Amino acid sequence: RLAPGRHHYLVQFVGPIKSAWLKAVKQAGGEPRAPYENFAYVVRANDRQRATIAALPFVRWIGHLPHRARLAPGLAVPLKGRARAGLPRTRKRPGVFTVEFFGPEDMRAGVPAVRKLGFKVLSSDPKARLAIVESAATSSRKLERLSAVHGVRAIRSRSLKRPSNDVAAGIMGTARSLATNSLGLSGKGETIAVCDTGLDTGDPAGIHPDFAGRVAWIKSYPITPDFNTYIRNPGGNDGPADFDSGHGTHVAGSVLGSGTASQGLAGTSGPIRGLAHAARLVFQAVEQELQWKNPADAQDYGRYLLAGIPADLTTLFADAYRKGARIHSNSWGGGDPGEYDEQSEHPDRSVWKRRSFCVLVAAGNDGTDADGEGRIKTMRGTSPA
Repeated sequence: RLAPGRHHYLVQFVGPIKSAWLKAVKQAGGEPRAPYENFAYVVRANDRQRATIAALPFVRWIGHLPHRARLAPGLAVPLKGRARAGLPRTRKRPGVFTVEFFGPEDMRAGVPAVRKLGFKVLSSDPKARLAIVESAATSSRKLERLSAVHGVRAIRSRSLKRPSNDVAAGIMGTARSLATNSLGLSGKGETIAVCDTGLDTGDPAGIHPDFAGRVAWIKSYPITPDFNTYIRNPGGNDGPADFDSGHGTHVAGSVLGSGTASQGLAGTSGPIRGLAHAARLVFQAVEQELQWKNPADAQDYGRYLLAGIPADLTTLFADAYRKGARIHSNSWGGGDPGEYDEQSEHPDRSVWKRRSFCVLVAAGNDGTDADGEGRIKTMRGTSPA
């Protein structure tokens, strides 16, 4: 039985949810918290309010939101070792979890309860309603107790985001859009944001010729606080240069490289350039060098990671929007396959608020032909795609 007081219930409606129905729920004393699947909404209410809501003519069913339903798939059993997410490239941080709350006030009240359960809070963001926590010893029972903390909406393993942009031009059919005898598109007049590892030298004054004169703004985001326990350089920020893989420079070139450096290059029929080769660039560098305390972490995860990606992705989108970008490209991802998590929700919230803003995310490199049938299986996209 539930203790007396207000709890979170699933209210399933008879069809696509109407604003008038949610208004009636509020008039009955319920507090709508978040949409759910199958024409349902999560509503906070007490016993009396629950009974009133259940009697509404357009309510099909009402029941408590199970604590287990707040645990992501795979968390019913303890994570062991440096776990993968059932995908070839996705890596998770063992014993580290993202705890999402329904609201900032739930988070403020819930974080002390989380600590009492033996979890260490690595970082928290009230605006995003997120806390990143760690437990040295994690069991199914301990995670279930965490899911029962009032106001917890979802608990997920903390995955490491990884670059995703292996095959591009052939799939996109760039020749059709770039050819002068076809659409003749250039991106002129647009500002496009790219969030990735880094951009060439990181200095607009001495940048690769394919981007020269078109970098409107560039920023490097420091290592997020949830890494502080494990590294010797908390908050490290080595700047916006593309030190390690060159992935960010490659992606920016795919998006809007002008082709200046390839003019007259032997063996080419014309400049090698990106789709929007006349657009301006806003670049957000999120790859940082991590000086790991434990050599095993350096071996397993690598020296450079996309550790500057904020827990609240709406921060990235808002920064880019303020700098004039209306298209935002993200060639990275990772997490539970096919799951809609908080980082999937953040782009949705951003474009709902800014109707002229378009967010693009790579589907990822985790697609596999598991049974040898010759086609990639569905539900292999990772967050935030």
